[in-house]
Formats: sequence, C-alpha cells, structure tokens
Amino acid sequence: MGKSARRSMRNGCTKLIRYVLNEPTGERGFWGMMFDLSRSGFCMGTNHRLSEGQEIMIKSPLALDAQRAVVRWSEKVNDSLFKVGLEMSVHEASPR
Repeated sequence: MGKSARRSMRNGCTKLIRYVLNEPTGERGFWGMMFDLSRSGFCMGTNHRLSEGQEIMIKSPLALDAQRAVVRWSEKVNDSLFKVGLEMSVHEASPR
C-alpha cells in the first residue's frame, strides 16, 4: 500500500507482540515484531504466514482501543520472515 493511500500517519516503533489466530481447533499463539503504528493499524514481522482478510487477536497491551486486527497485505521477506500490514478492527460488545 502506498503512503498516499494511508488514512493515518505511521510512527516508527519496535515492540514485541503476542497474537492468536481464531481457528476451529482453538487459539494458536504466535509472536511478531511491530515496526510501526498508527491510529488505524500497524506493520509487523512474523515467522507465520498470514493471509489477506485473516483476523488476529492481539494479546499484548497496545495504546489502542482495538485488540483485533485484519490482515490487509502480507509479503514474504525470506524463508522465515513475513512482513504484514494490519488494520485495527473495533468490534462492539455483544448485548448481554
């Protein structure tokens, strides 16, 4: 995604984050390294391939309201690293 297509300015950062995938067999946990962060999303490196449209749940505390994110793009950097662009996804609480 080109910088002109971004909705929010990105700020460089380096933060280790833990995330999980929602899968029929249960939650699987992974680690990623965040490279930049904005109000609407972030970029991270991970050794797990993520697909466009896939949702992850972030288990590390972030300075954002949302703890879910949707993969917007993913590119293979080398045999053990993927660079992933994620958009934060805010879900309303379900009624009780």
